[in-house]
Amino acid sequence: MRDKKLFQRYLISGVCLGLSLSGIQCGSSQELPPYKNPELGIEERVNDLLSRMTIEEKAHQLASFFPNANVRLGIPHMQAGEALHGICLPNATSFPMAIALASTCDPDMIEDMAPVIA
Repeated sequence: MRDKKLFQRYLISGVCLGLSLSGIQCGSSQELPPYKNPELGIEERVNDLLSRMTIEEKAHQLASFFPNANVRLGIPHMQAGEALHGICLPNATSFPMAIALASTCDPDMIEDMAPVIA
């Protein structure tokens, strides 16, 4: 149950971030479906969005390295990546793997690195 709620929070947060980054104008809150209404609580928005999605659409959102946009619901493509040591994208910062960092015996340096990865 906890994992489901966590997944729901991440899903709606990603959708909201994607919508804001894509510049989609939503109009007044009276015109919005509940999942796009920022005046509502996160749980209500997540439940509304998930109730509108088919099982195929939910599974499709997990395909982050392939186009996963949902035009019907206004969800833009969101690419995720493993970020243990940074992210493997052009012009992105990527640090050595954890085993190499451990060999430095420098926990302060690793703590300084974490916000850069985040």
